[in-house]
Amino acid sequence: AIQEIEEAARVKQGLATVETVNMLHFLHIPKTGGTSVENLGHDALGTSWGRFDRSLIRNGTHCSVWHVPQKVLSGVSFCTLRNPATKFVGQFHHENEPTDYCNNATFDKWTKTALMKFEENPYYYDCHYLPQVQYAHFCDYRLRFEHLNEDIRNLLTHYHFENGSAINGSFVIEQLKHEPGGPIQQAKRVKTNDTEIAICASQLAKKIEQNTRFMRLYADDFRLWRTASFNKSV
Repeated sequence: AIQEIEEAARVKQGLATVETVNMLHFLHIPKTGGTSVENLGHDALGTSWGRFDRSLIRNGTHCSVWHVPQKVLSGVSFCTLRNPATKFVGQFHHENEPTDYCNNATFDKWTKTALMKFEENPYYYDCHYLPQVQYAHFCDYRLRFEHLNEDIRNLLTHYHFENGSAINGSFVIEQLKHEPGGPIQQAKRVKTNDTEIAICASQLAKKIEQNTRFMRLYADDFRLWRTASFNKSV
């Protein structure tokens, strides 16, 4: 930690090389806040992350190119990791209507079908079910969904604008407007109670952790997420 503080001081004094934010490439793991991160880069920082990145390739899958795990051709990559249980519930919300968000029977039926389809085709539903570990080993930096604003700030304090001006942390927080699922999903929630949705989501996350099939399929993701911290991958 002391070494990192000293390095930050050296950067501010102009004694260290500061890489630019334009070197960064974002690997969008579905349902981990990716749309919000992409919009921050595009709207506030003028970068082309995720769905705006024309350097990404599809690698033979039928998924959206920005959802495909891959090694970037140049620069530095980053992604966001999320608790696999809450990520799965987020996918449930994505595919269903708010009137079913607290319906256990609907969730159970959907879970059975979703896991079956994923096992038949790992690229099912635009790669939304691919394990996070398949992306993570391509990510130089791994941000945490549960600490997204904090980790975005940490990342951008090193990767500045091309003109060298520092990113103001409060500015980043203001611009990172996380809306689950993006505008399309938000349109479904116009008349919903966010507090009630959050309570139900927490209960369903605990419920899915009791599902042996789910835990088997995403065991590596749980191990990855439990040890996640904002550090550059080796």
